[in-house]
Amino acid sequence: MNDKIKSLITWENIISYTSACTDVCYKLLTLKDENFKRIIIPSRGAYPFYDGARKSLHLLTDSSKDIVHFQKHFNVWLLPFTSDWGESISTITSDQIRKFWSKVLADIIRKENTVYSKFYNTLVDHVGKNLTINTSELKLSRQYKLDKSEDEKFIFIDTAISGRAICEIIQSFYDFNLTDFFIILLVDKKGNKLNREYKTIIEREKNRNRLYQIDVECIFSEDASPLLNSGIASIVFPSLLERAYAELPAFKNDGFIGGGLWFIDSTSHLRSFSPNLNKVHGILGTLLYKGLFHNLSHENIWSHELASLDTENIINLLGDFNLFDPVNTKELVYERIISRKKSISASIDVSSSHVVRINLDSDLITEFIRKVKNN
Repeated sequence: MNDKIKSLITWENIISYTSACTDVCYKLLTLKDENFKRIIIPSRGAYPFYDGARKSLHLLTDSSKDIVHFQKHFNVWLLPFTSDWGESISTITSDQIRKFWSKVLADIIRKENTVYSKFYNTLVDHVGKNLTINTSELKLSRQYKLDKSEDEKFIFIDTAISGRAICEIIQSFYDFNLTDFFIILLVDKKGNKLNREYKTIIEREKNRNRLYQIDVECIFSEDASPLLNSGIASIVFPSLLERAYAELPAFKNDGFIGGGLWFIDSTSHLRSFSPNLNKVHGILGTLLYKGLFHNLSHENIWSHELASLDTENIINLLGDFNLFDPVNTKELVYERIISRKKSISASIDVSSSHVVRINLDSDLITEFIRKVKNN
């Protein structure tokens, strides 16, 4: 059932994965010197690389001053460019969903109060907090004061398999004249699965000095259980999207819509919910740290044999819990929500890629739409 872990969590894959984390760190240090201050993280698979980049810095320098300066310099925004919307609106395509997210990005960094920025902010403030989601990084921090020349600069850290998603996103950036971007792109299977058409677009952005590609052996955090990606779950709201598309004219007129949130602490209940799953989460975190330390210390302190022992330990601890079954991701997220709430006025489903779909109660949606219209 969980034997697939043996081919995913290998010594080679951990070394490649953590090497990519360090590459992200080096690139962020370079971009910091070029006065890039915003970091947008649009996917669950990408977040662990950013998290690993921060951990890399602790191994690269003994200066606490440098570490604090790095952390204070960047304004991190977890903005889900997910194209999942359930089956609520059959006429909407993935590029239209991603165009919605680029519109939200453009409006918020330009401080334009549109139905798109209102919709997203209300989603964070009204729905996110209602579901007890930690929303601390789901908005851009207002404390960052940017010069005029820096107003629209942002770093975009994302993953790619075929390249379709990032190329749809790049096109949507240009559609809204968002041209002051730099993409750090982590590519699965060392780029061997990149579609030729999308590879051409990626190469074009490299030549424009707007994209840096990092090849990874295996991005096991992509479209996976939150146990494999630092504890993040992706949540979308199909019933809310359906009502919003029908009742907020701009969405239908413009032809794009979206609605989702990153649930960054979706595994914070594990210690009480399942001590064994909490240990699995801890082992995976420790493995990534071992990989970082091995790469940066240049000491042979970790081996294939030790990595194999860790994966066997993970499999034993998981027992009957199938890490690759999306239904178990749904259960994890549901248990996390009700651990902070007595009940939830919604039905929960899940996609094959572990995206949790929450269909909100009709009264909650009515209140939500009223708030968007009145804000």
